[in-house]
Amino acid sequence: MNSLSASLNRQTIKHALLLPSFRQAFSLVEVTIAIGVVSFSLLAIMGLVPVGLTTLRSAMDQTVESQIVQSIGSQALLTPFGQLTNHYADKVAYYSEEGVITPDRSSARYEVETSLADAVYPGSTNGSQLSSAIQSLRVRIVRIQGVAATNDFSIQVSNSGN
Repeated sequence: MNSLSASLNRQTIKHALLLPSFRQAFSLVEVTIAIGVVSFSLLAIMGLVPVGLTTLRSAMDQTVESQIVQSIGSQALLTPFGQLTNHYADKVAYYSEEGVITPDRSSARYEVETSLADAVYPGSTNGSQLSSAIQSLRVRIVRIQGVAATNDFSIQVSNSGN
C-alpha cells in the first residue's frame, strides 16, 4: 500500500508542476489595487509638469535678459566715451524672446530702457568728479509679454581714452 500511495503522490506532484494552477494567477482585487497605485503615481507626476514648465520659462527669461545686458554692455564698451550720451541716454529698444532687437513693440517680448548716470561710490561725496572717468549705464528690462516683470542692471563704463 505504501508503494501505491507513494506512486500516487509522485503522479499528483508531477501533474501539479506541469499543469497551471489557479493559485499562480493574480486576482481581480490585486489587479485593481495595482492599477489604482499606478494611476495615483501618474497623476502625481502629471501634477509636476506645470511647475516644471513655469521654471523652464523663468530660466529662459533670465538667460535672454542676461544676453541682452551682455550685448548692451559690450556695445557700450566699444562706444567712444564722449558719445555714450548720444547712444544710451534715455533710449528705449525692443527685443524678441530670442534676445534679438526688433523694430517695434508689437513683436517684442522685452522693452529695454537705457539711461546714463554719474557713477557714485560708497564714501564718495561728489560723483561729478568721476563723470569724466566713469559712467554708470543703467539697463531696465521690462517683460511685456507673459508674466510681467522688471529687472534693473547697472554697467560701469570707464573712459579708456577713445
